[in-house]
Amino acid sequence: MAVLSDTNLFSPLTVTPSPDVVALKLKQVAEKSAPASGESGLLRKTFPPPLLEMPLSLLSRLLLCDPEHSVSHVREGASGFFSSPQSNQLFASKNQTSLTRTASSLFSDLMQQDVLWDSAVELLNLLSQVARCSSQLGSHRICVEATVLQQALTHPYDQMRAATCRFVGNLKPFRSNETGTLQADVFRHLIDCLNDSCRQVRRMACRAVGNWLGYIAAKFKKGENCSDTSGWGKKNNHSKQAPSNIEAAGDSVTEQMFDEEEQRRWTDEAQRSAAVLTCLLSDPDAVTRRHCCAALGNLVNVDGVVSMLDKDVYSSLVTAACTDSNDAVRQAATAALRLCREPDAMQRGIK
Repeated sequence: MAVLSDTNLFSPLTVTPSPDVVALKLKQVAEKSAPASGESGLLRKTFPPPLLEMPLSLLSRLLLCDPEHSVSHVREGASGFFSSPQSNQLFASKNQTSLTRTASSLFSDLMQQDVLWDSAVELLNLLSQVARCSSQLGSHRICVEATVLQQALTHPYDQMRAATCRFVGNLKPFRSNETGTLQADVFRHLIDCLNDSCRQVRRMACRAVGNWLGYIAAKFKKGENCSDTSGWGKKNNHSKQAPSNIEAAGDSVTEQMFDEEEQRRWTDEAQRSAAVLTCLLSDPDAVTRRHCCAALGNLVNVDGVVSMLDKDVYSSLVTAACTDSNDAVRQAATAALRLCREPDAMQRGIK
């Protein structure tokens, strides 16, 4: 960002900075004001992609150290960077600026060259922090094209897939600017990552799938699951032609409504995750097992899925709650079992 593009501000991160240095740099950032135009080096295509890794890493670190102030600066200095490509082009044409780069377009460009893959991972880390802080502060929005996320979830670089799972786990599905089919496709690729050979990818995918299952359970509650009032359940040319973006945003964004066919697609994907999550209860990584218990706790509350779950889901949770070597996993499994709304099914698992 222009606010943070001071060479002296970046240089301390070439070595591990002391807490005093970090505090000083945070103070310098807080005292600087964002440019009125909202432009930054990251937004301009004249800023060379090979030089982005360090500033992206710094921005991620600032968000971790002081999210309240850092998110404010990011929002003021680069709001167009996090918008959808269409919104950004409209803003640029109205203001005659060079805001031709978005988070989605930059991420897509960085993925294409293996020498820039680490920069792409740093960008994902930054987006994850912004998405997480946005959810907590109820502000800012991030739009990334669903097709770009699908490509990243199947990328050959392990760190890329792991970082993408982390980022997607901080996003909120069911936003009104996104076609449901492509969102469900992202969820399908996310579930596929549960079988990944890389432990870190499985860990991040398990957490992300669990988060999305929570949103699905809340979205498709009985009596509140379907509606055509917003037009999302209807087939029309506008919705078919609209480019697809995944968005993280505050509560001010209107949620998307589905018809029964689209709801079935989501519940089918949720049900498909059950077998993989059950297997992951025996994963050698304790953090993955803990995330898995939380995910299954959300899954058993998804209407249209719970009645079709195999008894192995419940019996595996009971086994984890009683015999897992890790205390945090045992507690997570116990909490998941307490969320079960089908006591008969749980009893079958115990038997």
